[in-house]
Amino acid sequence: MNNANQPAFQALCETTGRVMLGLYFLLPGGIMKMVNYQGTADYMASHGMTYIPFFLILTIIIQTGGGLAMIARYQTKFAAFLLAGLTLVILTGAELFTGNVMTMFSGLLAKRIDAGALLRNWLLSYAGNFIGSIVMAYLAFGAKTAAVPAAKAAVVGIATAKVSLPFGVAVCKGILCNWLVCLAVWGTMASTSVAGKVLAIFWPITAFVTLGFEHSVANMFLIPHGMLNGAQVTVKDMMLNNILPVTLGNVISAVLFVAGLHFWAYGRQK
Repeated sequence: MNNANQPAFQALCETTGRVMLGLYFLLPGGIMKMVNYQGTADYMASHGMTYIPFFLILTIIIQTGGGLAMIARYQTKFAAFLLAGLTLVILTGAELFTGNVMTMFSGLLAKRIDAGALLRNWLLSYAGNFIGSIVMAYLAFGAKTAAVPAAKAAVVGIATAKVSLPFGVAVCKGILCNWLVCLAVWGTMASTSVAGKVLAIFWPITAFVTLGFEHSVANMFLIPHGMLNGAQVTVKDMMLNNILPVTLGNVISAVLFVAGLHFWAYGRQK
């Protein structure tokens, strides 16, 4: 980033961070006004507070010198394009495994579907997302989208870094990632307008990408694409060091922290 522009960019980031914190500190109070049976208000107020640390961490990253440089170079740009991707998934009615884990498990808890339907959806959407990601990786490689040396170095570096994560770290990053992704999907259900759905997606996805969390379906593209461009990564490395632990984390957060906790708060007495 040009040094002359850095103060203005930092001021923008600081203002954005304060706005985000303001919005999310209001969240527990807003939740308490919405509930309509005894006990849920206190429960959801405490659960609402779990959302705030995501954005506290984001603000810290934004306001530190290293975080500012990282965002300027890469993360915010990547977030913008991933936002576009999830927006297209939602608006076209496509099937995304990570969101389906939450929506289908919610249906199971509400007794709208049985376990067989849940497993069928999970398996088919996971397999379909994996196949589609591999196809897109080959198409992107064939189109030489990373032909520029800097781009090639970036995609190789991303793939290498993702398979270098310790197992536990990958699981935790997967949990935090899909917690935010599922909240984004949940938020789109609260709006009937395209603008409302896009806005619901914006904050959670920006946060998860900027904070460097791990999304299993995104990695199904990023790692193979890096491999095709020369990353020294094997299929075993990809599956055992990233896809498996990240998928596990993605499932845990969708089942427990979004579908499970919201059903406990809102759905038990219906």
